[in-house]
Amino acid sequence: MSGLCLRQRRGSPIDDRVLSLAINSQYGRTQNQLHIHISCLRPDVRQQLDQLTPQLSGRWQSITLRKHRYWLRALTPDELTRQSAFIRLADERSQARSEMGKYGLALAELSDGRLVLMAIERNWLLLNSGSAEEVQDHACQLIAPIKKAA
Repeated sequence: MSGLCLRQRRGSPIDDRVLSLAINSQYGRTQNQLHIHISCLRPDVRQQLDQLTPQLSGRWQSITLRKHRYWLRALTPDELTRQSAFIRLADERSQARSEMGKYGLALAELSDGRLVLMAIERNWLLLNSGSAEEVQDHACQLIAPIKKAA
């Protein structure tokens, strides 16, 4: 579902902090194809990111989201424009360079206007397929329904 579809469904603009982008690992894809999910963040993930915002920096940090270990780092929109999230992950996390298919990525806006890049690595022993889409809520609970006048 795209941001435009969400906006049309709601009938008004949507705060960027509600939205997220997710790309599942090769092993977490249901259709065995690389595709991008644009949807709302889960409310619990949004709350956790809001709490983490002050401590997030340009260095990767291990954080548990949705009971899985993620590697998080903050970046500015300009930094994202200058370098692909995939290349950044491969350059900055040496383990990822040779096995990018094991990694899922998600991106969301932080409360201070920076972005957070969230990388999850597939780990079969922990029942983790590397599906970054798990941080999303396709029912979009963060979008309060607009009450129509009777």
